[in-house]
Amino acid sequence: TQKTHLPIVEVAYQRGLKIFDSKLTYNEILLKIQQRIPISYIGEFSYIVRGGYIDKSLPLASLYAVHGSYMAFGVFDRGVFSTMKANEFLSNKFISIHLSHEFNRLYNTKISAPNIELLYNMAFGGLNNPQHHQGIAFKTMEKGYYELGCMIHRILRVGFFGIGAGVYWRFGAYSLPIVSDNFSFRFSATLGR
Repeated sequence: TQKTHLPIVEVAYQRGLKIFDSKLTYNEILLKIQQRIPISYIGEFSYIVRGGYIDKSLPLASLYAVHGSYMAFGVFDRGVFSTMKANEFLSNKFISIHLSHEFNRLYNTKISAPNIELLYNMAFGGLNNPQHHQGIAFKTMEKGYYELGCMIHRILRVGFFGIGAGVYWRFGAYSLPIVSDNFSFRFSATLGR
């Protein structure tokens, strides 16, 4: 749980070294910024921004897959793409932005204390030298990946434990031709009053 309302910044640098017969010398930098901002009488706005860059062409397993976690029915996890399949998009450079606003509770009873959360996620990415990756199906995100979500947390509450539900919708250039494939339904579990 985040204890501060100031931005939290994480930076990681990694260097691939040429050892033995390896030709995988590269530089990689990752950046993550996140913040939760309480807004009086309205709720809490939060964002997570991630970015990464690898300066050389690497095998697909070493590239970015940008946090895809698609399941038709799954568990809510803030800061991931709920409608994007794992490894659906590959990049050696990317930026992803996750915005959410969690509104104050609608009402508060012993068995229910619901609050609505609206979420908007987007990502852009690119892959240098895609011709190096033959025979494997993948996409890149130059046109931008977009999804909207709406969660209702604590629809049912038992003591300190709450259960909620919601839905995400994939739209834009990478939406899928079968309409139902663009939706992902999520369940949330929360602790606390």
